[in-house]
Amino acid sequence: MSAQPVDPAANASLFILQDNIHQPMHDRFLWTIRQHRDHQATAIPEWEELRELASKIKEHTLTHLVVLLDPEQVVADTHDAYARVRLDQTAYGCFMMGPSATGDIEATLVHGAQGSRSLNLFFLGEGL
Repeated sequence: MSAQPVDPAANASLFILQDNIHQPMHDRFLWTIRQHRDHQATAIPEWEELRELASKIKEHTLTHLVVLLDPEQVVADTHDAYARVRLDQTAYGCFMMGPSATGDIEATLVHGAQGSRSLNLFFLGEGL
């Protein structure tokens, strides 16, 4: 696939998706991270207990969200949003999508199985 050159600093998601080299490399990298995590989990006896505790913390913390948003920072899609994540410059971040559904519970489709129950969005204005 031939594509126009993309500046990775300006649009990392397009850079990853622009040809059939970057996207598979990105997928392999994520898969390697998951395998490493799974391997490390077997070395920690209390892994499942810690995982359950983390799940309860997330459920409590992410149930009702308040977001302060600069309208100038709104992007077109999740690829662009993901490309803006700078974990070296922030202590916390999350992506909330919805509505959610799962068919994993006794093969029954359940809507609203994951994610926040409410979201209050406030756009920041000048002087804030």
